[in-house]
Amino acid sequence: MSVKLVYLTSIEGDIHTLIRAANKIREVHGPVIQICARTQSDLSQENNITQLIDEVRGADLVIFHLMGGKESLPGFDRVVQAARDHGVALYVQPTSAGTDPESRELSTVSVEEYTLIQKYICYGGTENITNMLLWIINRFGDHNFAVREPEMLPWEGIYHPQYPAGIELQSYLKQNCLPGRLTVGILFYRTHWITENILFVDALIDSLEKQKVNVIPVFLHTTRDVELGTNGIQWVVENYFMQVGRPIIDVLISTLSFSHFTTSGQENGSDKENCLLRLGVPVIKVITSMNNYENWSNTIQGLNPLDVCMSVAMPEFDGTLITVPVATREYGEQDPLTGASTFYYRPIPERVDKVA
Repeated sequence: MSVKLVYLTSIEGDIHTLIRAANKIREVHGPVIQICARTQSDLSQENNITQLIDEVRGADLVIFHLMGGKESLPGFDRVVQAARDHGVALYVQPTSAGTDPESRELSTVSVEEYTLIQKYICYGGTENITNMLLWIINRFGDHNFAVREPEMLPWEGIYHPQYPAGIELQSYLKQNCLPGRLTVGILFYRTHWITENILFVDALIDSLEKQKVNVIPVFLHTTRDVELGTNGIQWVVENYFMQVGRPIIDVLISTLSFSHFTTSGQENGSDKENCLLRLGVPVIKVITSMNNYENWSNTIQGLNPLDVCMSVAMPEFDGTLITVPVATREYGEQDPLTGASTFYYRPIPERVDKVA
């Protein structure tokens, strides 16, 4: 008999990795687990929440991965109540790096089980999620598959499509950066790297290199968290784009949303200083729009209110120069295995070249 998992996430990038992991298990072990996965956008309509509650009643485990609090997922309280009423195990995680007493209190798995699931999700990647699913199958079913412990993957690092993962900065500079050329850094979220949603990053790298520019693309987890081992944006800027206190780049392109120095300095005792000012080079903010290409191209404003808040107004507090959208958010077909909607960021070639 197969185990049933309901996986609900406000972080839609989760779905890419979950689908790959589920397909991998099915190819090797057959239909040993059923997965009903939904994202925030999947639950925007009332009838979808009602259908979800029906799914929960027959589940073995419900996992919530929230972006902040429960408000990030419509129907949260009703799903939790349905799970409790039918004796379904619950795991609630507020954010990838978050520890929240209320979330642990809502969860019905043991403390040890909570910590294990949290590590699998926080560390991310197909192998970790595959092993999490295998652990769930063993825990709630009658199988005894070999399961590997959660493996921490890099929280930051160099990414380039033509170079191996994990390449060290000095080796990369020696192999790919020529003296006398303009050097451009790129900052993008680790989530995009780990879920392989990086077409727009590849497009930026390609466009810049066609113009004989050195490019140093770096993925990162923006906040510092001692428990998880994340270094945060200040450490990344100082260790990838500076040497001996001086910049090794001429320009920085940031694809990051929000402001990272108005509040992040209060977390974990980190420095409040805006390291972008100390970097001392122009920081160009490019936009990955929440609109799809059709809506972006056919409206006068182009950006929606969320884009304006996340990618224009808030980054200005950090002193970045706001430019143009380089990618739009496109939804694919519903995944047949999990029922979830999938999305990817589609590069806008003309705008990518404009920035480059």
